[in-house]
Amino acid sequence: MFPDGTDNTSHSVRLTGKAKFAHDKREIALRKYEDAVRLYATTDISVRQIAKECHVSEGGFQAHLHRWHRPLMLVRYGVDLKGRNPKEVKLGSKRGQRHITREKYAPAVEACKSTDYIQFCISAIAREFGLNETGLGSQHLRFYHRRLLVNKESEREQAKQRKKKGLMSGNGRTRDPLPETVEKYSETIRLYETTGESLKSIAARLGLVYNSVGGYVRRHYPELIRRHEALVAKERESGTE
Repeated sequence: MFPDGTDNTSHSVRLTGKAKFAHDKREIALRKYEDAVRLYATTDISVRQIAKECHVSEGGFQAHLHRWHRPLMLVRYGVDLKGRNPKEVKLGSKRGQRHITREKYAPAVEACKSTDYIQFCISAIAREFGLNETGLGSQHLRFYHRRLLVNKESEREQAKQRKKKGLMSGNGRTRDPLPETVEKYSETIRLYETTGESLKSIAARLGLVYNSVGGYVRRHYPELIRRHEALVAKERESGTE
């Protein structure tokens, strides 16, 4: 029995004609992909890696999962069926990627798309979000976001050829932020500097991405963090008097 309830045991069934052909074909497929299905259900390994490990066709295995193990695919995507028919649930485009993996790398992927991080190389973005550099660049982006990775690497190569304000220089050092970025976060900086409100709360109230705001402040206003902490401490002291 597979983890999704699919029965992989053979039964003596009296069938004839097309029904027998279909049954035999299903039994052969279940046996052929049995080991691959178990890996898919119990590990975080990608479909491509599983196919290679079990010496089966990646396309064939993907088709097999889609036809016979759709509930397993939905579990990997983090979809809660709640009584819904698995056949009626649309599958995402990034097949093989577990929901927990997608959530883990989501902030870093968004940073790679954002102009706020245009001066960051992939390794720097990984460090910014506490991720393994190889895991983000060589594995996750290369497999699930290949075009984004190519664009990011192209931006870095172009940046090495110029020293334009807001971009990284050839040695990877960051320069001043772009004027539009300064304008975008001006109200955030003002509130963070003059009130005790947390940066996360300010970002949420202004409809900004907290991770991007936090990275911007850490890179360009590190001294502001210390001043804000002192302001918060002072407000707490005043409140206890």
